[in-house]
Amino acid sequence: MRTQETVASRIQDAKKCFESWLKQNGLTAQSLVANAKSVSIKEEVDYLYLVAQNTDPDAPKHVSYTTPVAERVENFVSFISSMGSVEKKMIKCDEDLLTASIDDRVLPKLQELVEKDFSYLPIVDEDNVCVGVFSAYILMVYNSLGEVLSEKTTFKDIYDVLDEEEVLAHKNYVFKPVNSYIHQVYQEFKRTNTFHNDVVLLTRFGNENEPLLGMLTVWNV
Repeated sequence: MRTQETVASRIQDAKKCFESWLKQNGLTAQSLVANAKSVSIKEEVDYLYLVAQNTDPDAPKHVSYTTPVAERVENFVSFISSMGSVEKKMIKCDEDLLTASIDDRVLPKLQELVEKDFSYLPIVDEDNVCVGVFSAYILMVYNSLGEVLSEKTTFKDIYDVLDEEEVLAHKNYVFKPVNSYIHQVYQEFKRTNTFHNDVVLLTRFGNENEPLLGMLTVWNV
């Protein structure tokens, strides 16, 4: 069983790691919380500083700490430390990212999606600009309208039907600059009662008319 001093040491070390990460990324704890817009991150930041303050050897009061407390602090710091540039986490267009053109046949691309274990497929034009994101949900809606997916069906066939039904009025993706930090796009995946994004598409400056450089989903985070 760990002593209180050892647990306190682990907590102080975690606090130092957290503050070092903040400094490396030009952040403060307050700006991290503001950028992340996440209640859970704010709670963990507050908890880290509260626990660290109370385990400081120079503090006038001490409380009883257990190993799980230190582990909670360390897990949070580990999570934050992994939130570097999205460029390190994204699926890159010139490497592993699977894309399709609007005139491609659907079935061969679906087979590739299954083989690569991807859930989303960016649809790009001749300039590699993303014009939409295909997903199982889109296919499900297409089938629910009584349409049949054949070997000749193209993505244009599907999108023409869905555009007519106004199914694609609400997009489930957003564009962000490729040099963004993960904590800056983390809130995009936060579910609300009305809407959430499933995919973050990365371009040089975050503009939708720029060539696609990569894609980030909640699973990459």
